[in-house]
Formats: sequence, C-alpha cells, structure tokens
Amino acid sequence: MLKKVFLSIVFIILNINVFSYNYKIIGDPYVSKKGNIGLANVINNYNDNLFISDYMLGKIAMFDKNGKLEKEYKNIKKPIFFTVDKNYIYVSESSNNEIIKIDIKTGDKKTFLKTGMMEKEVLHPGELLVNDNKLYVLDEYNYRVQIVNKETGDYIGQILLEKFRYDYKPYSFLNYSMIIIDNKLYVLNNYSKKIYVYNMNYKQVNEINLENMKNPVKLYKLNDKLYIYDATENILVDVDNNIIKLNIETKYNLSGINHFDTKEKFIYILNHNNVYKFDIENNSLELLFKLLNIRENEYIKPIDIDVDNEKNLYILDGELEKILVYNKYKELINVIKNIGEKPQSICVDKNSNIVITFPFENKIRKISQTGKLIAEYGNYNIFKTNEMYYYEKEIQESYDPKKIDKNIYNLIVDLDEMGNYYLANSKLMNITVLNPFFEKIKEYGQKASIISVFRNKKEKNSFGWDEKNKNNLTDIFVNEDTVYVLDKYYKRIDMIKNNKIEKSFEDDFSEEGLNSIYVDKEYIYVVDSYNFRIRKYNKEFKLIEDLSFLKEGLIPLKINERYVIFKKYIEDFNAQYIVLDIQSALDK
Repeated sequence: MLKKVFLSIVFIILNINVFSYNYKIIGDPYVSKKGNIGLANVINNYNDNLFISDYMLGKIAMFDKNGKLEKEYKNIKKPIFFTVDKNYIYVSESSNNEIIKIDIKTGDKKTFLKTGMMEKEVLHPGELLVNDNKLYVLDEYNYRVQIVNKETGDYIGQILLEKFRYDYKPYSFLNYSMIIIDNKLYVLNNYSKKIYVYNMNYKQVNEINLENMKNPVKLYKLNDKLYIYDATENILVDVDNNIIKLNIETKYNLSGINHFDTKEKFIYILNHNNVYKFDIENNSLELLFKLLNIRENEYIKPIDIDVDNEKNLYILDGELEKILVYNKYKELINVIKNIGEKPQSICVDKNSNIVITFPFENKIRKISQTGKLIAEYGNYNIFKTNEMYYYEKEIQESYDPKKIDKNIYNLIVDLDEMGNYYLANSKLMNITVLNPFFEKIKEYGQKASIISVFRNKKEKNSFGWDEKNKNNLTDIFVNEDTVYVLDKYYKRIDMIKNNKIEKSFEDDFSEEGLNSIYVDKEYIYVVDSYNFRIRKYNKEFKLIEDLSFLKEGLIPLKINERYVIFKKYIEDFNAQYIVLDIQSALDK
C-alpha cells in the first residue's frame, strides 16, 4: 500500500500536495518568504513610500525609496490594481471580483463592492482612483465606471461606457484606464483606441481618437497634463503629441509588466520585478532596487536538466539565465551565472564542460565550470530559415551573420558516447551532428513536403513542419547507436539509425504535450505534459507503466534519469516550477 508522505513546508507554500510517492525536492523553488515578490504588477508612489502589489503571492508591500521593506499587507486575492489615498489602500481583487479597503496603519480590511451586475457590484474590477470623497471603480465586464463614497462605500452613481468585444488579459494590462484632470474624467478604451471625456456630472463632453497610436494602454497625469502610454513604442505621449521616450527595454507580455507612477518630474517604473526612477528633465534612468530577493540555491523557471558522469545534476534556469549544479547528495556545489540571453537546452560532456543552445542568437556555446567560453558555433547563415535553406538559389538578398532571430525556435542538444553533439533544429527540421571541436560531421532529416503536411501523411526521413510554428522538434536523446527525436506535429517518436529515420512510434500523445524523452539501458520514458503523465516503455515500445501526476496537479516538462522538471498552475496563467527526484515512482 502506498504511503501518504508529507513532503516539506516548501510544498505547502507552493500549494503542491504530493501524496503518492516519496519525491525529493532538488534545490529551492522561488517561494514566498518575507520581502519576496513573485509577480509585481502595480506600483504606487505615496508619501515617500513605494507601494507594490504582487499578483502571484497576493499581497501589497510597502518599501522606502532604498528598497527597504517597511510593511506587507497579505491575503489579498489576486490584486490586479490598487491606489493609495491618505491612510487607506483601495484594491481590485480579480480572483473574487471585489473591491477592498485596507487601513495602512492596522491592516484591517473592509469590502466595498462584491461580485455581480447590480449597483454596488462589479465583474472583473480594474483601475481605481480617488477624487475628493469619491472612489471611482472601472467595472470592466459591466462596461461602466461606478462611483461610491470612499469612506463608507455607499453608492453615488455610474457612467455607462461603450461596449466592445472584451479581451481578457489575466494579470496583464487592463482594457480600460482612467484619470481625473481639471475636473474632467478621462476614460481610455484601449480596444477602440479612444478616450472618452466626462464632466463631474457624469456626462460625456468630448472624445479623443488615438488611432495613430499602436498600443495605448494607460493614462497618466504628469505636470497637470494628460499622457497616454503606448506599450509597443514604450513612450508617453500627450494630446499635443509631445513624446517622452522611456529608455528601458519594454517586454509587453504576461511576465514582463511595465507599470508607472508619476510624481513631479520623476516617473517610477516597475519593469520585470525591478524598480526604476526616470528623471524626465535629464532623460536619465536609475535602478532603485530589485524585487527578486533570490538566494543562491533558488531557481525560478528551470527549463532543462542534465546529469554528468559523476551523477551531478545540472539545472538550467531560463528566467535567471544561470545553471545550478547539485551533487548526488542533492547538495549545491556550483552556480554558473551570466551564461547568455535566452538559453534553451544543455548537455554536459565527459570533461564536465557544458554545451548550451541559444536559438535567439542562432548559436551554441561550450563553457567550463567557471563559465569561461571554450567554443562557439553558429550564426544566422548556419541556422538558416526554411526559406533560405530550401530556396537560397532564388534568394539574392544578403543576410547579416550577426542578425538576431526574432522567432524563437527549438534548438535542442544531446551528445553520444564519442562526445559528438546532436542538434535537433525545429526551424530547419533536421539533425546536425558536430564533433567535440564543433566541426560539422553530417546532418540528416528534412521537413515534410507541403502536400504531405496538408494530407497529414507521415513521410520517411522527414519531420512534421508548420511554417507558422517552428517548434515541432521538441527533444532529442542519443542512446548507443540510436537517436530518438520527438516530433510533436506528427505526435510520434522517430528513431534514427544509419543516418536515416529507420522507425517511428505513435501513441495517443497530445500534440502540445510531447515535450521530453529519456532512454536508459532498458526503458524509454516519454513526457506527455498535456496529460500530466510520463509513459514508460521497453525498447520495443511496449507500455510498462503510465505515471500520472494529475492528482498532484504537477505538469511534467523535462526528464533526465531520475529527475523531472514540473510546472504547477496556481491561478489564471500563474505557474511555479520545481525539480523533483521521482526515483520512487520510476521503481514502482
């Protein structure tokens, strides 16, 4: 009988309950401890303090200007927006669609608006602002602004907004923004690219068209003037088209949220869990402090793992762009930082040198245990696009070898017993073999013909191909004289011998879940992430065991020997990652 096992306090923090096997945690997943921030999404500058909300961990932290934590307000249900006024914080909780009022001194909470479509009810509350004795609430699903008394929550009135096809954006930019300037309420609808202007009697008096802006997402008041933030261009623009260019990298996606709070001549910027102060007059940017209080042993997003001859485990953290090395006793023995931008795959040779792929740069690099560069291979001409590779005779345009590939494709690496490197390239749809000195030996495989793709015909010696999604080859593993390649387009495992695809195996794999393969002397392990499982086959592909992690809510991503990278969704698209030793499950 399987025994219920209590893992550790880490699993409690991660909301992971694993009862079936005695799994062992490797390293420290980034978890909630005092001062830690999981996903910072809104910043507010008030009385020389910076208030910052954490959507993932459900709290608002108050810092001084040097980044010293003064106080935390916890147990907030997905704060998607908040504003500070005098002694209170007003918060939009997206998890339960309520507005709460928090006393800054005591931390006491009071609920103002609850879920619904009637008066004093909201559906997906968004931005908030306080003016005089009134609290304005953007009620996004109900297409209106509700006005209540900021002290009591008593209903005062509402402004009905133009309806549009609602674009749900969890913990990212909201669909509306609003601000009050000179007794006028400005409401931005970033779907229609229009600003609607209302007087204090809630009547519309003007309409401003922003059709020339690429991505207007938020309104700001700066020096008593209205500014609109364009997230694509990373600029603040006023109605007279005066532009403030923010010299900071913009990453308009779910994990990289730009949020600003303006005060006098400064703009406080929250970007990728870093807090900056932008001086408008001098056009200068200062990093005030970082919110990610990462300890050496912690990782945020492990994306690949490998095990060397000494049974040391290597974990590649794609978020922090570092490699953590653990010995067979699960002790941290090395951390290699600053390995490069957007790493994707690693393997370790018999000399403990590490090969890392960088599809963003179309390169692979070999580094030492100290991070010293040993060798480098690739550029944009070597890892050509499909068009360049198959039609280069017709293409006369010259390509810059240093060009950055904007389409991140899969470039996965493994090595054989001779130390040769095998690169699965989902852009070219082939396998490239390099010797230990990074000299090309051969390449094999090709993309399937367009006709075969349309007919879903499985061709010999070809891989499934979709020009729009260059990620069909998801993993490669070399075992003795056989190269195993995962082709998620055809939902199959290709076995390559003698420079050709000799055999293919199909099962009821999900297309989006066929992510990783590991082969030892007896068995083949295949990760099907979409179905929360790892399938164990013998060498003839007879199913031996179907390991499900659905009960625990753990999504397997990568497997190597006894180690697996798992992902667990908390809410919306919030995910936390963990590396586990699952030998007890594999031995079942």
